[in-house]
Amino acid sequence: MPKKATAADAELILKLYELRREPEMRKARNWWMNEFWPESADDFITIAMSFPSQENQWMRQAATYWEMEDQVGRERIKVLRDRQAAFLKRRADAAKAG
Repeated sequence: MPKKATAADAELILKLYELRREPEMRKARNWWMNEFWPESADDFITIAMSFPSQENQWMRQAATYWEMEDQVGRERIKVLRDRQAAFLKRRADAAKAG
């Protein structure tokens, strides 16, 4: 039987949404989407190695957030796939029985 969503799952999604709305995260996402246009890997590495610049902090903050969001999304997709498989198995069993 597939895993059911719990209150902790919902809480995690709400926390991710709160992080997304945090003012510094908004600045980080804005920088990534509107200001950071690397023309080569060297441009990316320059920012990645420029401790403790504001751009470096935004790069790490947004990338880490997106990584967490991706993992939650992957887990959610797995739950949906498991539910679909269980549903299809029940349908197939019912068709065999009846």
